[in-house]
Amino acid sequence: MASRKQGKAWKPFEKLKIIEQIEAGQKSSAISKRENLPRSTLSTWIKQKERIRSLCDQSSSRLRDRSTSHDDLDGVLLTWFRQMRGKGVPIDGPILLEKTNKFLQDLGKDTIVSRGWIDRWKKRHSIGGQRVVGESAAVNVGEVEKWKEEVLTPLLQTYTYDDIFNMDETGLFYKLMVDKTLLFKGEKCSGGKLSKERLTVALCANMSGTEKEVPIVIGKFGKPRCFKNVTNLPCQYYHNKKAWMVSDIFQAWVRDFDRRMTRKNRKVLLIIDNCPSHPTMNRLMSIRLLFTPPNTTSVLQPMDQGIIRNFKSYYRQQVLQFTVDYIDTHGKKPDASINVLQAIRWVHKAWHCVTKETMARCFHHGLGHTNLDQTDVTSTVDDNGGDTVRNLNLLLHTIDPTSNVTANELLAVDADVTVAEHLSDAEIVQSVTSWGTLDDSEGEDEAEIVEPNPPTMADANNALDVLRRFIDTREVKDYNNCLKAISTLSYTVDFSQQNIFYQTTLDKFFK
Repeated sequence: MASRKQGKAWKPFEKLKIIEQIEAGQKSSAISKRENLPRSTLSTWIKQKERIRSLCDQSSSRLRDRSTSHDDLDGVLLTWFRQMRGKGVPIDGPILLEKTNKFLQDLGKDTIVSRGWIDRWKKRHSIGGQRVVGESAAVNVGEVEKWKEEVLTPLLQTYTYDDIFNMDETGLFYKLMVDKTLLFKGEKCSGGKLSKERLTVALCANMSGTEKEVPIVIGKFGKPRCFKNVTNLPCQYYHNKKAWMVSDIFQAWVRDFDRRMTRKNRKVLLIIDNCPSHPTMNRLMSIRLLFTPPNTTSVLQPMDQGIIRNFKSYYRQQVLQFTVDYIDTHGKKPDASINVLQAIRWVHKAWHCVTKETMARCFHHGLGHTNLDQTDVTSTVDDNGGDTVRNLNLLLHTIDPTSNVTANELLAVDADVTVAEHLSDAEIVQSVTSWGTLDDSEGEDEAEIVEPNPPTMADANNALDVLRRFIDTREVKDYNNCLKAISTLSYTVDFSQQNIFYQTTLDKFFK
């Protein structure tokens, strides 16, 4: 009797890819025929999609849920190696081998690796022998040019500008007032009291400037009091004790980004620096991670070529305008500090104000130029008379004519703020083997201002009427677009009111 033919053993990430295709609108019958899969199997996968997605989110390389050998070790060693290189610690072959076998013990594996495994690991991650030594904090021009020629240029020819993204983090003293600028200048803020004064903001956009991802905002508290009654935020909000970017947050964001790109059937390149909070990730279906060489952020990262500075200039404008308006209304400077919710709204607005032309120029300056001179990339980030800098100086003079603080000092005040974690060996192992365990503990800043009660439908409609009268009586740019936006908001309010009506229970009509 002929033996039964064994079917293909499908890995979790392969199953998830099929599920994403079905969710994107492809017909099950076509997929079943193309992949030689029974329809019943597809139905089972759909029912189990949450379990399959969970397996993929754990960076599992398992086949039929059986673990392979050294996948965790690969990620642990690479995270540690990047951290050491970032600190300029010399690493040679014997040290690398000894550390690898130490990590194997920490992972609970009763085995050792050979020099051959180390050589294959170095080749797998494009680590040449001359690059295993420590590096100075200065930019290595020769290495930058070599990386551009050998690594970056082929990829720029493979991906369109729409599909090349860059993400980077920056510290933000979100409630900083003018009189505290010089006090905070140069502060790294790796902990302590000032950690309550800062946020970490991560920005991501593509090379053509046509797409911006929703900003990531990382704070110190899980549930600030100002979040009371708030159900929607314009940014993705995370929290941890030091308000840093950590590997858990980074991996959760990348996985979500990868799923969205998969649903759109896109393949994208994501350029990031090689700090410890950006670990290597396996089983991404639509994203290729490209790590820049150490100590090259200032010359390669597009976000650092002017995008972050431009973003901060718009944020600072809002803080200063808030101060000016308060002085006009109350005759004194604000007594109450800015809360996290207000900061998140200003972050969203500031990111919206950064133009695609600014982003495209900064990408070109970082990735498209071969010279390393720090020339201005656009008038909006110009130190000598750019529009935003000029506006900041005017607002500063309005608030305090005697102040010596300049716009450039205000924009640079949080440039050195620590934004990423430094991991111990145990934390590196934990971050790679059990990512996704974000701290859900609640924390509240006692100084936070409670958000007022939610506005009623009447309040919302009255506000819309005020907006209509405002654009009808002012010289407003893009009048028709403003009118459409107000109409869209009006529809949203009306639709929300209808939902409340439909959700009313029957017994309320008889009371």
